[in-house]
Amino acid sequence: MRLLFFFILIPVVWMTGCDTPAPESLGPSVEGVTLADLRPDVMEKPMPVMLFLVTTYLVDAAYAEEMQSCYIVAGGAIRFWDKKAFEENGFLAARGTGMQAGLVNACLVRLGAQRLGQTTLMLDAGTEVPFSETGVGQEQTVSYRTAGGGTAAVSLQNGRLGWHLTAQPNRDLSGQVSVQVVPVFVPQGIRNWPGAEEYVQKMAHRFNECRFDVSLREADFVLLSLKHDPEEELTAFQRLLFGQPGGKPQMRLYVISCVKAEG
Repeated sequence: MRLLFFFILIPVVWMTGCDTPAPESLGPSVEGVTLADLRPDVMEKPMPVMLFLVTTYLVDAAYAEEMQSCYIVAGGAIRFWDKKAFEENGFLAARGTGMQAGLVNACLVRLGAQRLGQTTLMLDAGTEVPFSETGVGQEQTVSYRTAGGGTAAVSLQNGRLGWHLTAQPNRDLSGQVSVQVVPVFVPQGIRNWPGAEEYVQKMAHRFNECRFDVSLREADFVLLSLKHDPEEELTAFQRLLFGQPGGKPQMRLYVISCVKAEG
């Protein structure tokens, strides 16, 4: 029996043991390859990054009328979506240059404006970011003026209302950026969703009647605040965008400065 098993095993060993296994494929050889060989033939131009500094001031409501003199000093051109609707909502905006910054700052100091804080915005082209937000918890109705002298109302609940900024390099004028500023209400938690920007566009409420566009060079700035008669009560829309809770009647004023216009 053992002898028979031995004769059966011999051909099996011969059949399996005489073939030499093919060497494992290691892929293409990298011998002699340098870092320069790995670089693309055409270097991609980096996306432009634009930098803005937003300074928030507090101004006593009693000085609202006098504060307009600071806007006259700036006096630069702004393209409003609907200028009449913007003004009827009680808003003020003006563009200034770097050479006017000192005069405008002196004007604000004279009116007792107090700096509340600063926000740095670093934007890729076309990215929209908020620079001012106020939380809205329980449902409240906000009325505002629309194009053609009409009035609209929208119900806001569980979200944040604030001013949003978008910037694009100006293709026609080197060293300038095209900036868009608009109030937007965003429901709570949307920014944390995958593809958040797409959801914000679909589910947010944009108050385009209050939108404006402006071209800025480095050191140019925009003043943005509320034109308010202290004898009149603020609307809910105005209070959410510019009001300051607590203490004496005060409103917020924003200075949006262009720090870097090209990437």
